Amino acid sequence: MAVTEIESLFHQGGDFQHLRRSVFEQEQEQEQDRALALEQVREWAKTAQVRADAKAAEEAETQRIELEKIRAREAREARKAAEIEKAERRLLPVKEFIDSIHRALSDPFPARLLLPTPVRADSELIREWVRHDGSDDKTSESPRLMSARLAERGLAGFFEARGASVEDVSGSQIATHPNPDWKNYDLLVDQSPIDVKNARHFRDNPNRYVSHCVARFKQARNVKAVTIAGVLSDYTTLEEMAMSSNTALFLGMTTLADQIKLREAFSGGLLEINFRDSTAGSPILLPPWVFQYPEDFYVERNAALDKLPALQLLDWELCHELGVTPLPAFIATGTAHGNLPPSLSPSQAGFIHRFEIRRQFMGLQLPLVFVSVLEHFLMELQEPAAEFNRDHYEAMLFATTEDRSRPLFLFDQLLTVVHLLVSLSTIWGARNTHLVGFTMFRLVNLNILIGKRSARDGRWLTLLAYCGDWLEKPTRKPCGTTPLVLGKHVSCTCGKLICPNCGSCSSRCPDRAKRIAANREHSGDE
Repeated sequence: MAVTEIESLFHQGGDFQHLRRSVFEQEQEQEQDRALALEQVREWAKTAQVRADAKAAEEAETQRIELEKIRAREAREARKAAEIEKAERRLLPVKEFIDSIHRALSDPFPARLLLPTPVRADSELIREWVRHDGSDDKTSESPRLMSARLAERGLAGFFEARGASVEDVSGSQIATHPNPDWKNYDLLVDQSPIDVKNARHFRDNPNRYVSHCVARFKQARNVKAVTIAGVLSDYTTLEEMAMSSNTALFLGMTTLADQIKLREAFSGGLLEINFRDSTAGSPILLPPWVFQYPEDFYVERNAALDKLPALQLLDWELCHELGVTPLPAFIATGTAHGNLPPSLSPSQAGFIHRFEIRRQFMGLQLPLVFVSVLEHFLMELQEPAAEFNRDHYEAMLFATTEDRSRPLFLFDQLLTVVHLLVSLSTIWGARNTHLVGFTMFRLVNLNILIGKRSARDGRWLTLLAYCGDWLEKPTRKPCGTTPLVLGKHVSCTCGKLICPNCGSCSSRCPDRAKRIAANREHSGDE
């Protein structure tokens, strides 16, 4: 064999060996790849299992939490049901009582009077009144008297709307054949004579007035058989009255017999009541608390209070939690003696005892409530160790914690009892320095309280008052500062309190004009 052939074979064998090694290496690589792939599959399987296990655990935890929530909710509902059952067992004995309290307070306030616009006959009547009074100041008298006339007509419409037969006796004064009783009263309502006392409130205080807007000849009326109706009108000008209809507040009614009975009920005590001031011949001025509404205005109240004495109250604390104060209901119905709360003070017990005696004599009336509070306060004023507590009065007078317009279930739209308590709080703060030793008291005019330390004192001192004078700047209007209190405000040599806003005390005091002139000179207002 030639060398060249041998070399060729040798070279061919080397390639084969090389090929065998290449195939082997490929097989190994493939095996490794398969092993790696298998390992990856195993890892993926493990990861999937972990995820599955985690998801299962998460679902199990969610189910556990939801189950706990359900159990907690069921437990709460069970506790709530138990509390409701307990509350119902506690409420049922007093539910009827509380419902009756709310019913007794549900009568709507009387609607405001709709005042008509003036007509020619009204203007003629006002001119006749001005002429009859002999007044030359028509500028101030005409609006005042027109307000009174429109109040008469508005009240006539009010009673007609309630189905009553009404005769305008006042308007007949200028008729060809006048009713001669126009000198004695203004309206004839179902054959009952009515004298209308109209007042105008301050522009800045709709709950206050200082005089009645009636003709002077009407101020002297003193007919026992006549019922007096109170009306509170807005302070409007003639132009405002003519431009549009206005409204007024019907305060209620009173009679001379009612006022005499009120004075008799409190005679012989610390407090004397007089609706005139100390000046001879002065007109009678009736405060808003002296008026009261007829019984037919209290339909729901009367039905509820008639039912209350038969009901039992077993849980005072629950009533207070529900915003109801039971004591006023027992006082109003005359059953407080057997239903007094354990927390009642001796002072409150004394008030209730005296009120019940007078309630049997007079009936349930706003005048009785107002004067009883004032008298009790003055009695407390005599006791050195006594403490004024407004909450004690409110607990006896107001049946709910929200409504202060119905003391002992009586309409008090001007909040006279609440304003009295506020004024008494102010007086109490001054008692240690200025009110020591007073033993005699009079309530005169429109809520003016005067006092003496002994019967030998020649002069009464004003303790509580309002200002009935006028402010001249920037426009002329009633001053109306209230309350004026001895100790807080300066007492003049005339015994009256000096108003800090206008400087007035009494129109008959010689120091008044000097003081007002000095104030104007000091302010540069000549």
